[in-house]
Amino acid sequence: MSNYDDAILHCKNAINYSEKTANNIVQNKENEKKIEKNIFEQASIHNILGAIFHRKEDYQQALTNFYKSIELYEKIKFFNEIPPVQNNIGNVFQYQKDYEKALYYFDLSIKGNEKNKNYDNLIPALANTANVYLEQGKAQKALPFYEKAYQILTEKVDNPIYKADVLLGMSDVYSDLKDYEKAILKYDETITFYETLGEDSGKMSAIIRKAEVLRILKQYENAEKGLAEGLILAEKLQSEENIKYIYEIQMKLFLQTNQPEKEEKASNNYKILEEKIRKKKTDAILYELETKYEVKQKNQQITLLDRDKKIQSLEIDKNIFEIKNKNIALDFADLENLRKQDTIQIKNISLEKNATEIAFQKAENEAKTKKIQLSTQEIALKNAAIENANLQKIILGISAFALLGLALFAFSRFRLAKAKQQITEQKLVQQRQQADILRIQTILDTQETERSRIADELHDGLGAEISSLKMMSEKLAFKYQNEPLMQENLAKLSSKSKETVDTMRQIVWAMGENHNQLEDLVHYLQDYAHLYLRENNLKIAFKCSQQYKNQILSFDQRHNIFLTFKEVLHNIVKHAHAKNVNIDIMIDKNIKISIQDDGVGIALEKLSTFGNGLKNLQKRMNIIKGSFEISSPNIGTFSQISMPLFA
Repeated sequence: MSNYDDAILHCKNAINYSEKTANNIVQNKENEKKIEKNIFEQASIHNILGAIFHRKEDYQQALTNFYKSIELYEKIKFFNEIPPVQNNIGNVFQYQKDYEKALYYFDLSIKGNEKNKNYDNLIPALANTANVYLEQGKAQKALPFYEKAYQILTEKVDNPIYKADVLLGMSDVYSDLKDYEKAILKYDETITFYETLGEDSGKMSAIIRKAEVLRILKQYENAEKGLAEGLILAEKLQSEENIKYIYEIQMKLFLQTNQPEKEEKASNNYKILEEKIRKKKTDAILYELETKYEVKQKNQQITLLDRDKKIQSLEIDKNIFEIKNKNIALDFADLENLRKQDTIQIKNISLEKNATEIAFQKAENEAKTKKIQLSTQEIALKNAAIENANLQKIILGISAFALLGLALFAFSRFRLAKAKQQITEQKLVQQRQQADILRIQTILDTQETERSRIADELHDGLGAEISSLKMMSEKLAFKYQNEPLMQENLAKLSSKSKETVDTMRQIVWAMGENHNQLEDLVHYLQDYAHLYLRENNLKIAFKCSQQYKNQILSFDQRHNIFLTFKEVLHNIVKHAHAKNVNIDIMIDKNIKISIQDDGVGIALEKLSTFGNGLKNLQKRMNIIKGSFEISSPNIGTFSQISMPLFA
C-alpha cells in the first residue's frame, strides 16, 4: 500500500469516526457549537482527501471530495473557507486541460477572497488564473493577474516564495509577448530572489528559460553559459525532465552556431536520458501490474478460504444431521425394547387369561353342584369377559404403535441417504465452479497483461521513434529554410508524425485496463471534442446524463465508439461549414450519443448514397451490436451513435 493509500484510509476512518460522533451529539441533544465543530472537521478532511486524490491523478474522486467540503462549509455558514476549496477545484480542471471550468472556479475564488480580504489565498488564485491564460497562449490576458498578485505581495503580504514564483510567471509572459529585454530583466530579478531564498529549483527554471530567450536573441555565448549553469543545478536536483529540456535547447543552439560535435553530444545525451526515463516509466508500470496481480491473488485466496469455511460449515451441519439420525435410531431401538416388553406382558396376560378360563370351567363345574352360588359365578364370568375384551384392545393398540415406529425408522434412513447424496453432489458442483472461475480469471489476467504490454510498447517504443522523427524533420526544416519545396514536404512529414502520435495515443487509451469504465469513455469523448472542435474554431455544447452505473466496456466497444465519434466530428469540420456543435449523451439501457451541427447539411437524395464513409461507420457499430444513424433536418446535420448496455 502506497503512502497515498495510507493517507486516504486514515482520512476515511477519521470521517467515519466524526460522523458517528455527530450522531451521538445529536442523540444526546448537546449544544450547537459541538455539532458545528464536528461538521467543520468533516469539511476539512474532505478538502484534504480531495488534494490527495488530485496528486494520485484520480480527478473524479478529487472533485467529489472538494464538492462535499463546500457543501459542509455552506451548511455551517463558514463561507470564508470556501474560496480556497474553489481554487483547488480550478487546479483539478487545469490539470485536465478543461480551461473554461478552471477559469470559472478561479474567478469564484478570487471574488470570495477579495470579499473576505484574505490576501494569502487571493495570491494563488490570481497566479493560477494567469497560468491558465499562459498555457492557452494568451499572454496578454495573463499579465494583469500577475501584476495584481505582485502588487499585493509588495504592499500587503510578505511571502518571498510567492513573490519569486509570480516574478517567474511575469518573465514567461514577457517572453511569450516577445518583449525579450523585459523578459531578461525579470528573469535576472527572479534568479536573484531565488538565490536569496536558497531555492535551487526555482533558480534553475529561471536560468533555463532565460538561456532560451538569449538563444532566440542570438546571444549564443551567454545562452550556452546559462544552459551549463542550469545543467549543474538540474543534475544536483536530479530533475531529469529539466535536464532533457536543456539538452533539447543545446541541440538547437549548437545547430545554429554550427558546432556539429557538441550538437551530436547533446543529441546522444537527449536520447540516452529519454530512454532512461522511458525505462523508469516501464518499470513503474510493471511494478504496478505486479502489485495488482499480487492483490488479485490474495483476493482469490481469501475467496477460496471463505469457500473452504462454507464447505467446513456444511460438513459440520452434515455431522450434526448424522448425530440427530443416530439419536433417532437409538429412540427407535428404545421403542423396539418397549415393544418386546409389551409382547412379554401380552404373553403374561394370555397366560392369565388361560388361567382365568380354567378357573371359569372349575367354577362352572362347581356351579352344577352348588346351584346356590350360581348368581355369584355368573357375575364373575361377565367380569372376566369384559377384562378379556379390554386385553384384546390393548394388544391391537400396541401392535399399531410398533408398526408406526418401524415406518418412521425406515423413512429416517431414506432421508439420511438422500441428504448424503445431495451433499456429495453439491461438493462436486462447487469444485467444478471453482475450477471454472480460476480458469476464466487466469485468461482475463493474461489478456489484461498482454494488452497493457502492447499499449506500453506502442507508447514508449513507437511513440519515442515518431517523436524523434518529428524532431529530425524540424532540424532539417531549419537547415533547409531557404528551400520552399523541402520546407513544404518537411512540414507535411511533421504534421503526419503528429497525427500518427495522436492516433497511437487514442489506441493506447482504448487498450488501457484503467479506462474500461463507461465513465472513462464519456470523459475521453468530452475532452477530445472540446480540444478538436476548439482547435478548428467551432463552439461546443456538451451534455451528459452522468448515470454511469459502474458499466464495464470492452476494448472493441470503447475503440469503435470513439473512432465513429471521431469520424463524425472530422466530417463536420471538413464538410459542414458549421459554427456550433451540440453533443448530448443519454445513458439508460443504451448509450446514445447525439451530435447536431448548424452547418449546410446533407441533401436527402444523397443520404442513401453517402459513400463508403457511412457504410464503414455502420459496419463499425454493427461489430459491437450498435447502430449509426444520420439525417439532415431543417438546419445542419444530425448523427446518432447507439449501443446497448447492461446486456
